[in-house]
Amino acid sequence: VREAATGRAALATLATNTARDLLLSDVIMPGGGSGYDLAMAAHRQRPELRILLMSGYSGQAPDRLPFDCILLEKPFMKLDLAQAVRRALDHDRKPQE
Repeated sequence: VREAATGRAALATLATNTARDLLLSDVIMPGGGSGYDLAMAAHRQRPELRILLMSGYSGQAPDRLPFDCILLEKPFMKLDLAQAVRRALDHDRKPQE
């Protein structure tokens, strides 16, 4: 597990050669940008990366992202988060049409 304070720091971490399985991000982030912006940039860097976003404002979600990801709505319990992480890791990515 690696923690990043901003989207820019998260992308720098993803740019290393270290394997990463999952990106977990809130949609509302400090330091500018959004979790959606981060997810799209991360997907460009690592198309195989599973992405789990969480938000208390999911009504503001874009209609479509150019790739498959999971959105966990707040508030949630630890069990909900654990299940969402498992679902994201097990998720068979298919391009959206």
